[in-house]
Amino acid sequence: MFGGFAPLPLRLTNEDPRESWSAGQHARACSDLRHQLLSAPLALVRYQSAAEPTILAYVGQDGKGSRPTITHNGNGDDTLTWPAAAEDAFGGVEAFAISHAVGTVVTANAPIGFSPAGWVANVEVVTSREVRVRTYFFANGQARNRAVFLAVF
Repeated sequence: MFGGFAPLPLRLTNEDPRESWSAGQHARACSDLRHQLLSAPLALVRYQSAAEPTILAYVGQDGKGSRPTITHNGNGDDTLTWPAAAEDAFGGVEAFAISHAVGTVVTANAPIGFSPAGWVANVEVVTSREVRVRTYFFANGQARNRAVFLAVF
């Protein structure tokens, strides 16, 4: 009845152009919002790798917050698996389709996005809903359990 932008003060009408949107402006706004959603990460995850891994922080596009389960494969080697599908805030159900992911090792004194000197987080997309992360020291390849920040697209 009110259109997709009912909560906004602007309406799609032929009234005063200072108080309403034209059809072209409405179409452009919808297109811009859709492209922002498509280019945003599916999820941002910060977790601690350990014998029993812990998710420290999670933000996802799925409205209900379908967090992944983490399987610890060994020292510095974890697999994160998302559910087959997630329900959004409006009751729509969509499958996860991970195309790529990037990650960094984080410490208390290193900003997110910058790994501490020498530490590497090697991220591999295994399936459309599964990501494997291996953390190691670059100089000698020594695997070690570390905190990881992961952006999944």
